Amino acid sequence: MKGDMEMNIYKIRYFVNKQTKKGIEPIEHDETIVIENLQRAKEIFKSFKNKAQCWTQYAKYTGKCELFIPHLCDNGELAYWPDNNIYIEQWDSELPEN
Repeated sequence: MKGDMEMNIYKIRYFVNKQTKKGIEPIEHDETIVIENLQRAKEIFKSFKNKAQCWTQYAKYTGKCELFIPHLCDNGELAYWPDNNIYIEQWDSELPEN
Protein backbone atom coordinates (compact mmCIF):
# COMPACT_ATOMS: atom_id res chain seq x y z
CA MET A 1 0.00 0.00 0.00
CA LYS A 2 1.19 3.49 -0.73
CA GLY A 3 1.80 5.74 2.26
CA ASP A 4 -0.01 5.68 5.56
CA MET A 5 -3.70 5.04 5.31
CA GLU A 6 -5.60 6.65 8.16
CA MET A 7 -8.90 5.06 9.09
CA ASN A 8 -11.49 6.38 11.52
CA ILE A 9 -12.71 3.89 14.08
CA TYR A 10 -15.72 4.76 16.22
CA LYS A 11 -16.70 3.06 19.45
CA ILE A 12 -20.24 3.25 20.81
CA ARG A 13 -21.23 1.87 24.19
CA TYR A 14 -24.01 2.09 26.70
CA PHE A 15 -24.80 0.67 30.08
CA VAL A 16 -27.60 0.71 32.62
CA ASN A 17 -27.18 0.21 36.36
CA LYS A 18 -29.60 -0.10 39.26
CA GLN A 19 -28.96 1.22 42.76
CA THR A 20 -29.77 -1.52 45.28
CA LYS A 21 -29.24 -1.93 49.01
CA LYS A 22 -26.07 -3.88 48.21
CA GLY A 23 -24.73 -1.19 45.86
CA ILE A 24 -24.76 -0.69 42.12
CA GLU A 25 -25.96 -3.66 40.07
CA PRO A 26 -25.18 -3.79 36.33
CA ILE A 27 -28.41 -4.41 34.40
CA GLU A 28 -27.54 -4.13 30.73
CA HIS A 29 -24.66 -3.06 28.51
CA ASP A 30 -23.54 -3.22 24.91
CA GLU A 31 -20.65 -1.96 22.84
CA THR A 32 -19.90 -1.90 19.14
CA ILE A 33 -17.22 -0.68 16.75
CA VAL A 34 -17.90 1.09 13.44
CA ILE A 35 -15.21 1.72 10.84
CA GLU A 36 -15.26 4.80 8.59
CA ASN A 37 -19.00 5.51 8.85
CA LEU A 38 -19.77 8.30 11.33
CA GLN A 39 -23.41 8.47 10.24
CA ARG A 40 -23.89 4.77 11.08
CA ALA A 41 -22.09 5.27 14.40
CA LYS A 42 -24.49 8.12 15.25
CA GLU A 43 -27.48 5.90 14.39
CA ILE A 44 -26.19 3.20 16.75
CA PHE A 45 -25.56 5.83 19.43
CA LYS A 46 -29.18 6.99 19.10
CA SER A 47 -30.46 3.40 19.34
CA PHE A 48 -28.31 2.67 22.40
CA LYS A 49 -29.38 5.95 24.00
CA ASN A 50 -33.06 5.07 23.48
CA LYS A 51 -32.53 1.68 25.16
CA ALA A 52 -30.81 3.31 28.13
CA GLN A 53 -33.50 6.00 28.41
CA CYS A 54 -36.22 3.33 28.57
CA TRP A 55 -34.57 1.80 31.62
CA THR A 56 -33.92 5.12 33.35
CA GLN A 57 -37.62 5.96 33.43
CA TYR A 58 -37.76 3.69 36.48
CA ALA A 59 -36.60 4.77 39.93
CA LYS A 60 -33.04 3.87 40.92
CA TYR A 61 -31.91 3.14 37.34
CA THR A 62 -29.13 5.16 35.71
CA GLY A 63 -27.59 4.96 32.26
CA LYS A 64 -24.85 6.31 30.02
CA CYS A 65 -24.23 6.25 26.30
CA GLU A 66 -21.01 7.34 24.59
CA LEU A 67 -19.70 7.71 21.03
CA PHE A 68 -15.99 8.37 20.57
CA ILE A 69 -12.82 7.55 18.67
CA PRO A 70 -11.00 5.12 20.97
CA HIS A 71 -7.40 5.59 21.98
CA LEU A 72 -5.16 3.11 20.15
CA CYS A 73 -2.80 1.40 22.61
CA ASP A 74 0.84 0.70 21.76
CA ASN A 75 0.01 -3.01 21.29
CA GLY A 76 -2.70 -2.16 18.71
CA GLU A 77 -5.71 -2.75 20.96
CA LEU A 78 -8.54 -0.25 21.21
CA ALA A 79 -8.73 1.32 24.64
CA TYR A 80 -11.86 1.60 26.76
CA TRP A 81 -11.45 5.39 26.81
CA PRO A 82 -11.53 7.94 23.97
CA ASP A 83 -8.45 9.35 22.29
CA ASN A 84 -7.52 12.70 23.90
CA ASN A 85 -10.55 12.23 26.22
CA ILE A 86 -12.84 13.67 23.50
CA TYR A 87 -16.36 12.33 23.02
CA ILE A 88 -18.26 12.88 19.76
CA GLU A 89 -21.58 12.41 21.55
CA GLN A 90 -22.34 11.56 25.15
CA TRP A 91 -25.48 11.10 27.25
CA ASP A 92 -25.74 10.52 30.99
CA SER A 93 -29.07 10.09 32.76
CA GLU A 94 -27.68 11.78 35.85
CA LEU A 95 -26.79 14.99 33.99
CA PRO A 96 -29.25 17.54 32.57
CA GLU A 97 -29.79 17.50 28.79
CA ASN A 98 -28.21 20.38 26.85
